[in-house]
Amino acid sequence: MAEGCVNLQVLLSALGVLVGGAAAADEIVLPKSLERNQPAEFAYRFDTALTGSGSLDIEWRDFVGRMVERRRIPLNLADVAEVVFSLDLRRAVTPGNQLVAHLSLEGVEQTRGNRHRENELSTSFIVLPGANPWTDYQIIMWQGQTPAGYATLKKLGVTAGMVQADHRNEASTSMPGLARLVDADLRCYLENISTDFYSPYHKWYDDRPVDWRFLEAKERYWANPRDRAAFMREPSLSDPEWLNKIHDRLIRTVRALHPYQPLYYSLGDETGIGGLAAFWDFDLSDLSLAAMREWLKDGYANLTHSISNGAARSEAGTRSCR
Repeated sequence: MAEGCVNLQVLLSALGVLVGGAAAADEIVLPKSLERNQPAEFAYRFDTALTGSGSLDIEWRDFVGRMVERRRIPLNLADVAEVVFSLDLRRAVTPGNQLVAHLSLEGVEQTRGNRHRENELSTSFIVLPGANPWTDYQIIMWQGQTPAGYATLKKLGVTAGMVQADHRNEASTSMPGLARLVDADLRCYLENISTDFYSPYHKWYDDRPVDWRFLEAKERYWANPRDRAAFMREPSLSDPEWLNKIHDRLIRTVRALHPYQPLYYSLGDETGIGGLAAFWDFDLSDLSLAAMREWLKDGYANLTHSISNGAARSEAGTRSCR
């Protein structure tokens, strides 16, 4: 990786490396919107308003180490709290970018009596892709790769990779593999956000066969085909607790990935109960039946009356045939 590259840990930090204890509370303030089709205003904010003269050196590099812009901003401050500067984000080539700001100030009026201030801050930011990615052909690698592997695939024309959602820890937005894709300047999509809800019957477990729920349901059915418990899906697709859980997870996940503009989000891989080719999808749980009855009431308000009339006509027809 070229000199100047940073990884996702830097990307997700609000501030990077702080050099020089005199201004440990200074910060680089990022704009609210980082879209590639327009300039954006950044700010170097002091811990307190300053008076003095000097310079602010700005270096903007992308995540493969290329210099996008280098600029020196002369400073002549009189009780100023921050220095605002603009970067033309249309010049961004990669989603991941690094900004380094070096401050050198003389004649600083501070209670400590220090007349010189030297400080350097580093932060990273994501520039949202501008154009619709689907206006071009996308080649997506499903299997995870090493950094060298992704770099080679990019040279071959691969444009994106898969990021595996990890929902064992509901409070976490950690997405293994995302850092390598960002460092390789590849797009991503998120896989299996809700597999534990949509595909529990062939989902990997640490201490059981991957399809143990499916096998268990079949065994129960063959033991007693009239046992309705064999057709009670767990979890039910109408379970309000699970629906709220998936709702909250989707919001949390999309917010976490928004800066990277994924190509798409995948709720589940190989969804269903059966073993893919097996037609074994069902849900006769109480929650599901209750939801089905409510749906029927909305669409068929007089269903009971219609069924009764239909049964009566059928009985009359039977008698006339006799």
